[in-house]
Amino acid sequence: MEHEVARASVLVVGDAETRLALSAALAPLGVDCVLSGSVDEALRQHLHEDFALLLLAPAAWDEGRHEARRLVAGWHGRATPLIVLLGEPRTDWVREAHALGAVDCLGREPEPDLLRAKVSAFVSLHSRHLAARHVQEALDEREAPLHFAVEAAGLGHWRLELASLRLECSSGCKLNFGLSPEDDLSSYAVMRSYIHPEDRDAMGQSVERALATRGGYASDYRVLAPGGRLRWVAARGRVVCDASGTPVSMVGITLDITERMRGAQKLAFLAEASRLLSASLEPEDVLRRVARFASGSIAAYCLVDLIEEEGGLRRVAMAHRDPAQEQRISRMWDTIPGRHEARLPLEALRQDWTTLYADFSDEQRRRAAMNPAHLALIEAIAPRSLIIVPLRGHARPWGVITLARTEGECPFDEEDVELAEELARRAVVALENARLLRTTRAAVQLRDEFLSVASHELKTPLTSLSLRLQGLARAARRDGGESVPRRLPQELEAMRLQVKRLSGLMDALLDVSRLDAEALRLEREPVDLVALVRRSVDHFAAEAARAHCPLECVGTGPIEGWWDRARLEQVLEQLLTNAFKYGAGHPVHVAVGTEGPRAWLRVRDEGIGIDADALPRLFDKFERAVSVRNYGGLGLGLYLVRRILQSHQGSIHVESSPGQGATFTAWLPWNTAARTAPTEDTPPAT
Repeated sequence: MEHEVARASVLVVGDAETRLALSAALAPLGVDCVLSGSVDEALRQHLHEDFALLLLAPAAWDEGRHEARRLVAGWHGRATPLIVLLGEPRTDWVREAHALGAVDCLGREPEPDLLRAKVSAFVSLHSRHLAARHVQEALDEREAPLHFAVEAAGLGHWRLELASLRLECSSGCKLNFGLSPEDDLSSYAVMRSYIHPEDRDAMGQSVERALATRGGYASDYRVLAPGGRLRWVAARGRVVCDASGTPVSMVGITLDITERMRGAQKLAFLAEASRLLSASLEPEDVLRRVARFASGSIAAYCLVDLIEEEGGLRRVAMAHRDPAQEQRISRMWDTIPGRHEARLPLEALRQDWTTLYADFSDEQRRRAAMNPAHLALIEAIAPRSLIIVPLRGHARPWGVITLARTEGECPFDEEDVELAEELARRAVVALENARLLRTTRAAVQLRDEFLSVASHELKTPLTSLSLRLQGLARAARRDGGESVPRRLPQELEAMRLQVKRLSGLMDALLDVSRLDAEALRLEREPVDLVALVRRSVDHFAAEAARAHCPLECVGTGPIEGWWDRARLEQVLEQLLTNAFKYGAGHPVHVAVGTEGPRAWLRVRDEGIGIDADALPRLFDKFERAVSVRNYGGLGLGLYLVRRILQSHQGSIHVESSPGQGATFTAWLPWNTAARTAPTEDTPPAT
């Protein structure tokens, strides 16, 4: 864009006669003389026009001194030259005029040629200045799109003078370094001081390689910005040589690549974390791997605490980047008296959110310590920044991961929190996968054991039936069948018992199958529990005699409730069968009664008893408290008992110890009684 150069203007300030004389003297120069009768008028004109020169012709120097001072003060930064015309060019006045900002002093009535020469010089300078300014404006206008593109792309540009190592940097370059436009980045040494110590040598080698080859320069390095935040900068440039081929400078650009590098590092970190977490199926081994990996990458120190069954925390992993420091800290941890439960992990677990301590202060250290010994341990670790992440599972929390950075490292920020939370999520997935695999393996093992036991239990009565039928067949062929009528009642009773046993096994399997598919359906009716128990005890008298178990029944009634008669008979049958099996040769005691709004049924034997570690799982499916080799059974009876009672909104409890027999107590809701039937909406117990 071309600019038209306007005619130069000279502002003349003085009385009317002087103004006219000066205007006439300057007419041959072809300049515009703007006449002003006062300083105030001159200042107003000066605001709207760019003058090449200002001529001040005061009536007296005392007045001129004040006018010159006002003119210079009112120029608002413009560098308009000032020539003062003095009535008497005294040396002290001239010196004072120069001190006020005048570039020259002439007499009140100067020689026209001298005046024109002086004015012509300043007009020429002003014209060249205007031309240069117009050229610069045109250049700026052409480069504006380029500057906009550079700023929009986040680029900064720089120039390094090789002789002096002076560095010129744009504001964009400083922003890429995490600096403000006012911060100093004026030399190669200052710039190098901001680069991470581990990257300085590599950056210097890139500069030397570019100078040696007279080629391009490329280097990616980390920058420690004020405040400790770590940034990544990509620098690209080239070497500038003089006519002889000697390098004289380097020019180039910078770009902030922090987000890109952190994204790549995050992906690599999580990929390696996933690989390590999938390498083991033991929960504590998984967590030790997490701690070791984290302490060697995103943190200097990592702790992992797991929730114990009673609700406290137990430290299962402790790793430090420095093995010697790790051993020292481990020894100090072992010497801390009392229960080892750090406060900050417990707080994060209770609050169920990630806690970031970007700057872990001395006061926070004292608050986190359990006791003086623990405070000494914290001081030994010297954490500068902390992230405490709860391990949140789908069904329950698992524990807490604590990450720490020490003095000299960048503090954690929100991006580090996101990375730590993703690590925690993947650790939880690994923990839950390990737990599910163990559960699946246990279930498969239990299934295999059940199939083996079931096949044996089903085969036993069938074998007995087959043998007895074969015996009767042989007897029929041997003597014409004369002995068959004599043996038949005994054989039929034995076969009836085997069929009953086989039928019971099949019923148990069918009941479990129904329970797995849907809730147990009850056929409720008014039932007298005392009468039901007495009839069942009478029915089992023969079986008690075969087991040599004296059978005692105690209870006064009636105790009426709205229950399923057949299912309660099944409960009592299973409890009595177990009592005869595990208490053979000893008395079996049956009692029934009420306690508040509940009725209870108790069966006690004096047999082998149950180990304490087997009691919690006694009512689970396929569980047995004794070896299947010594005592048969599918491990389903007590499971069915529990489910039947739960369907009645009841429960069952067992008390036992080895060699002291076992007491099973079934509880049923009694307050509804037979007078009030449950509604259709009554939910089953779970």
